[in-house]
Amino acid sequence: AVATIHGVLSWCVPVYWLTTKPERLERPLAEGGAFWQASFTAFSTVFMTVHLKLFMVAKKPLQWIGIVALVLELVLYLPIALGLGSGLAPSHELLGAPQKVFLSWRHLAIIFVVPVLAVLPEILQAVICSYSRVRRRSRRGTVTVADRAVSRQLVHSGGGDSSDSGEDSSQEGDSSSEEHDGVFTC
Repeated sequence: AVATIHGVLSWCVPVYWLTTKPERLERPLAEGGAFWQASFTAFSTVFMTVHLKLFMVAKKPLQWIGIVALVLELVLYLPIALGLGSGLAPSHELLGAPQKVFLSWRHLAIIFVVPVLAVLPEILQAVICSYSRVRRRSRRGTVTVADRAVSRQLVHSGGGDSSDSGEDSSQEGDSSSEEHDGVFTC
């Protein structure tokens, strides 16, 4: 459901903010015209939203190979996009559109602002859950997520049970404030 909201925002904001109704209904659509510029902006917005979401759910700290891959994708996007708007591209609908988009503050604002707005509820949820974990931890002592991981390791390796670790078993089963694969659940 959240991905659907991301997609709807990524398509509707550029298309309806950057084009007029006659530009959307015009047939045939002009090569590199307002509709194709908005369409390319929407695609770029989806690209940025997906990468922002991937960054949010990635385990921290990021490994060097992940950082290299992310930077390489972002750096290669620009020349590939410009190539799609050139006369060498197999389709000429985007002819000149990427160049116009990359030179327009309105298009660039959408490309960088809409992804942040799209994932803002998830960012707020993560902040609220993080704050909740800190408050719960301070109320019941200084048991941290790392302490729970050590306790689980002892239990799963046969080296003891949760009572041997000095941790209250009710805290062991409390997953309401933990991080699961980078996604916070409250």
